[in-house]
Amino acid sequence: MNTRIQWIGLMVILLGLSATPREATEGQAQALKIINQHLAAIGGAKALAEVRDYSMTGTAKVSVMGQGQTGQLTFVMKAPARWRESFSSGQFQSTSGSDGSRLWAVGNGQVRPVSELQQQIELEWAGMKILTGPPRPGWTVKVEGQQMVHGKKAIVIQLTAPSGRQGRYFLDAKTHLLLRSVVPAYNPMSRQETEATTDFEQYKKVGPFMLPHWIFNSNGFLSKEIEVTEWKFNTEPSDSLFQLPSR
Repeated sequence: MNTRIQWIGLMVILLGLSATPREATEGQAQALKIINQHLAAIGGAKALAEVRDYSMTGTAKVSVMGQGQTGQLTFVMKAPARWRESFSSGQFQSTSGSDGSRLWAVGNGQVRPVSELQQQIELEWAGMKILTGPPRPGWTVKVEGQQMVHGKKAIVIQLTAPSGRQGRYFLDAKTHLLLRSVVPAYNPMSRQETEATTDFEQYKKVGPFMLPHWIFNSNGFLSKEIEVTEWKFNTEPSDSLFQLPSR
């Protein structure tokens, strides 16, 4: 769920089409080393491994095509890949989630259709939208280079799924925290695959973890600006919470 490089003049290894197997192995090892340092910065792999579920609550401004509403947002995640997000304002309520095998969405009491492509992307990248552990088997990782994000130098980690879809994670070269992620997403207006960019700021200590308290996410159609007020861990939510609500 969250975020993570002792910076000692890091030599970035870029893997091109001409990379030899040895270069590829060294590049992957370098990326894995950076990910491990990143995990240590947010609380450590041991503490992360003990998280069975977490919830985030806060105030959110949700905008669709520039038209926004402000309300309360709650996001609950339970291992291995179940989640539920609820948003409520004075005029609108929406809930979406996944039981680990099926994606669903409800708006003002009406079930909204979820396309096959959207479901495919969501299930493939569930648990991989941020770096909270090493890549899954069959996924590849490399260091892509450096970029500036929020005026800070960031190391870019590229993750590639077996499908060929790619995500990029921008890790602060000084604090080792996640500044931005760019991962595959779905745009319901164009009904096409796109990318979702999420920015993370205002990190604070919560128990053993360093967690963001300002999050901004956009896929070009829907955007969410979230001011987080509370994080909770291991509250043991019922599995029924992640099932499509009865109508």
